[in-house]
Amino acid sequence: DWFVLDHNGKVVQVQYLWRSQHGHLHLMASVDGACFLFQAGRLAAYLSTGLLLPADAEPLTFRAARQALAKIEANPERLQR
Repeated sequence: DWFVLDHNGKVVQVQYLWRSQHGHLHLMASVDGACFLFQAGRLAAYLSTGLLLPADAEPLTFRAARQALAKIEANPERLQR
């Protein structure tokens, strides 16, 4: 997933890359190669204060579900056997 990160006054686009086995650490990287390693609490603080926001207004899963429903509505016989 892509996010917009405001880190030390610099706004960068980052991609969520990795989560540690127990979820304590989270790694993000910018398009220019800068890496950001967050502890879970710090990541939560960035999210709650709006310093880290999803880059896409509509999450991928919502978009996929909306598109699937539109296909079913357009062709409902697909569900019948």
